[in-house]
Amino acid sequence: MALDNARFLAGNPKKTGPEGQATPNITPDNATGIGDWTEEEIATYLGTGKRPDGDVAGGLMEEGIQGTLAGFKDMTRADLQAIARYLKSIPAVTNKIE
Repeated sequence: MALDNARFLAGNPKKTGPEGQATPNITPDNATGIGDWTEEEIATYLGTGKRPDGDVAGGLMEEGIQGTLAGFKDMTRADLQAIARYLKSIPAVTNKIE
């Protein structure tokens, strides 16, 4: 039951995430993660919920962005860009989540 660090932030296809959902791959893998998103697109998504493809965040991600008292939308642009830079710096892991 140990954590598999080889798949850090690479998601989980089993519906064991929040609200019984699959957990997405947010590594910089181009095929299965957010590798084709730029740092600017990631920061914009975290701050507004707007995806590069025009869709918007929903469910718990929307709640995390909007927050109840504070959310990602309340962070400074520099902090959002730091999160985006970090996500682009971690090792890419190919892990397709349906």
